[in-house]
Amino acid sequence: MAGLVVFLVATGLAAFVPVTAAETERRPTVVSPAARGAGSPTKPASEKAAEPQPVITLNKGRLTVQVQSRPLGWVLDEISRESRLAIVRAPGVGDQRISVQLKDAPPDEALRVILTAYDAFFYYGVEKNASASLRVVWVYPRGGGRGFAPVPPWEWGSTKELLREARTNPDPAGRAQAVEMLVERSGEQSADVARDFLVDPDDAVRTRALYSALNAGVRIPADSLAQMALSDPSPHVRFLALDALANNPRGWTEIDVGAVVAQALNDPSPHMRAKAEEIFRRLGAGTQPSGQPDPAQHQPQRQ
Repeated sequence: MAGLVVFLVATGLAAFVPVTAAETERRPTVVSPAARGAGSPTKPASEKAAEPQPVITLNKGRLTVQVQSRPLGWVLDEISRESRLAIVRAPGVGDQRISVQLKDAPPDEALRVILTAYDAFFYYGVEKNASASLRVVWVYPRGGGRGFAPVPPWEWGSTKELLREARTNPDPAGRAQAVEMLVERSGEQSADVARDFLVDPDDAVRTRALYSALNAGVRIPADSLAQMALSDPSPHVRFLALDALANNPRGWTEIDVGAVVAQALNDPSPHMRAKAEEIFRRLGAGTQPSGQPDPAQHQPQRQ
């Protein structure tokens, strides 16, 4: 879709980085189920209540993990939620209990420590103009990573957390990023989610949701695109919606694309008016509704 690059940035790909056996200096304490039940008396209820509460927090990009005898799966799920990081666990990973004491560590370094006894692959991706950052971690039992093949995006472990983030985060930038990642991961399967955020009160959220949906091939009804092209408060959303309609003018049976384009000739945004004129020139009279002005003679006021 020509012209869409004006409003979005490209994403990139870095490398898969396996955890090596050499990273053992800060190995977490692992408590096996057998060890918990053998040779140690049951603690009184008062002692159990006194056990420290688990702490898993992310502050300024640094991860603190302080847990005692918690299932690995629970620890990884909490890290995934805090850091907005997808952690994919293979069958057989997650039941073993671990104790970890890490403070203010980069998330990838913390995960390497926690996953010392497992095969793991780290995926670093580029977003916007920032440097590559950790996006996904796949975890397998020791030896299970041979012949590694990533699972499809819609099966990534933190998709539910991302959806919750998109729906509850009061920060528009956080919602926009979560929606963008959800659509990127799930493609056409994210249609309902993407459409929900096309009515978000924030212009940037609607813009990124629409671009992501169109770029992923999510079908948006023509009447919805027409309404956005003519009445959305954001000129970016209007531009994207009009461009989407014009890319398939005869494929829509619900609306008259020519009529929508003709109305866009009077849009308050000079970019929209220029786009409408370009569409008329490109498509010719075949999309011009009767009674509408000839774009060759139509000279909208420039700002």
